[in-house]
Amino acid sequence: MKARVIRIVLSLLAVVGIVFGASRLPRDVWTRIGRVMAVASVSLQQAENTAEQLSAVLTRPSAHAAGTTAPHTLPTGGAEQQPLTEPTAVQTAGTASPPPENGSGGKVVTQTVGGGESIGGIQVKNKSGVTVNIAEALEADLPFTVEVGSTAPQVLIYHTHTTEGYMPYDAGYYNAGDVPRNDTYTDTVVAAGDALEAALLAAGIAVIHDTTIHDYPHYRGAYERSEVTVKKLLEQYPSIKVTIDLHRDGLMANERDMLKPTVTVNGKKAAQLMVVCGVLSTDELPHENWKDNLSFATKLQEMLTARHDRLARPLSLTAARYNQYLTSGSLLVEVGSEGNTLEEATYAARLLGQTLAAMWGA
Repeated sequence: MKARVIRIVLSLLAVVGIVFGASRLPRDVWTRIGRVMAVASVSLQQAENTAEQLSAVLTRPSAHAAGTTAPHTLPTGGAEQQPLTEPTAVQTAGTASPPPENGSGGKVVTQTVGGGESIGGIQVKNKSGVTVNIAEALEADLPFTVEVGSTAPQVLIYHTHTTEGYMPYDAGYYNAGDVPRNDTYTDTVVAAGDALEAALLAAGIAVIHDTTIHDYPHYRGAYERSEVTVKKLLEQYPSIKVTIDLHRDGLMANERDMLKPTVTVNGKKAAQLMVVCGVLSTDELPHENWKDNLSFATKLQEMLTARHDRLARPLSLTAARYNQYLTSGSLLVEVGSEGNTLEEATYAARLLGQTLAAMWGA
């Protein structure tokens, strides 16, 4: 019965989108529509008793309006809850017919991306120049424990490149400008963060999803700006064990055509994920946590591979530290590319959240 009601709601929202069009509705209306759709899509996959839990996400005030971020927790026996911060990404209600191909863009090539070296049952691409012991990392104990059911925030989701967007339609081609990069485009990686958040909430894991824009109007310096955000939140919420910088990749099959990394999971298309772990540590850029992060990354890669074959592209090891030096449970995850649709990206993010929850015993 719950699934039927949710599907009816989603259908009605789709009609609203088709009849009125995004340009004729205020942005705050699209925010509420997107929040309902993102949470409802996760709710469809959960047991009946999580509907009330997920509904908490629908009632929280806007993060951008308030200028603050608060922990997102599940209702617990009527205990007083702190205010929850509303995801601000909008999943467009209804997908209109794709525009005609006008020759200004190129093709969108769907491909399941693989490769890398098989080590310990997982695929790894080590581009760092650093010798790492993957088998040792897989065997090592995680240096943190995520407390399932705690009202204290355990996971921080944020976006260094907050305005990274997805294709608004799936037609095998794109036109120039179809995936704009600004602070008003709504089919972005923040919506994937909403889906990841909802999946973790459904498993009883308290989350902060920060939607601060770090890459617009200036792209350069985004990591420095997101570093400030993460440090502030870690100081404000010392219970945070894990930070996930959620991105969207940019892949080209050639100079003109986009590459769309895609896999089918349970009969539905999902954007492929790529877990990225920085292993650089120098006197100028110390990264004492990289081995702990590597253990986390390899274990997540192993579980993703076991649960959903080829959902994860090869684990990427790079000569960088990003902001991962800030905690012993920090990862960067790429969710698809700009050739993927928002639906494919949010589905992949939900699968990521469910896999993390299972990894932590939720």
